[in-house]
Amino acid sequence: MSTEIDPVQLGRLMAQIEHLSEALEEHRRASERQAGELKAMIQEQAQVIRSQQESISALQQIANRGYGALYVLLSIGAAAGVVVSWIISMWKSV
Repeated sequence: MSTEIDPVQLGRLMAQIEHLSEALEEHRRASERQAGELKAMIQEQAQVIRSQQESISALQQIANRGYGALYVLLSIGAAAGVVVSWIISMWKSV
């Protein structure tokens, strides 16, 4: 068995190792770039969610004010109905 190193075989192996190293480095850079893009997308979505939460809070405040106005109008309508009913009942009894 010969212990000599075949220079052609060694050259092929070295080229293959260099090619695989470059491919691995390119894959690592692509992964880092994608991770950065994903982080940016997540931060953007977090801002959108915060904005929507603020909008929902504002809508709830508007709705709560609307309930107060609704109750006041219902009370006024009920009072007017009582007055009209009393007038009609007094008019019928005369």
